[in-house]
Amino acid sequence: MHANGLIWCGEGDVPMTWMDSVVNGKPVTPRSGYIVEICALWYNAVCFALDLAKDMEDNEFVKEFEDIPGLVKENFLPTFWCESRSHLADYVNDQGQNIFTRPNQLFACSLPYTPLEDEVINSVLRACSGELLTTRGLRTLAPKNPLFISRCEGDADQRHRAYHQGSVWPWLLGHYIDAQFRLHGRGFVDCARDLIGVFEEDMTEHGIGSIAELYDGNPPYRPHGCTSSALSVAEILRVMNLIDKYNTL
Repeated sequence: MHANGLIWCGEGDVPMTWMDSVVNGKPVTPRSGYIVEICALWYNAVCFALDLAKDMEDNEFVKEFEDIPGLVKENFLPTFWCESRSHLADYVNDQGQNIFTRPNQLFACSLPYTPLEDEVINSVLRACSGELLTTRGLRTLAPKNPLFISRCEGDADQRHRAYHQGSVWPWLLGHYIDAQFRLHGRGFVDCARDLIGVFEEDMTEHGIGSIAELYDGNPPYRPHGCTSSALSVAEILRVMNLIDKYNTL
């Protein structure tokens, strides 16, 4: 952790996040420095731990960590906000902001504790809705980016190059829907139901009774990767429970 409360991580050729594909010993999606979802997860973890510590009257823990959320909140937006794109940078290092439009910024909007105000969350959601959202999940990179790969096909290296450079991952829908519920509450129930409802058709055509790991970045969104992905299935089930929860409010 740096003095600004943010986590700095990753150097060289070691992938540090879930975008961990490696080809010829090099990460396909190198990300280092202040990584947006790592810093968001850090903020969420510290806030959650502090609440637990206060409940348990762990005053030593509270004293050690109580200033960190304020530090993170003070520095998160100035570090990651990209005015030209009206969304958050994917990461920030010694070379400056990486302003590629990716879904990782959704973590800062969807987790129970967020360093962002609603206005910023709404702006991030607009960007992700316009460039990343599909009928099978969220793209890992906006199509207008010259590095975008629309099809996840070919040999192992070709597929690894596509995994996080445009391929659609269903599990990311969970974070997108969480963020929408944060802003709109029960008013987003019908939209959430529509977003996950399309998988009923997919469950009869590819992995019978299950959901694939990822899909092509452009229509017709052909399935790839694991035929039955725990990530995909778990998040769709979690969203179904969320819908039920908001329906009872």
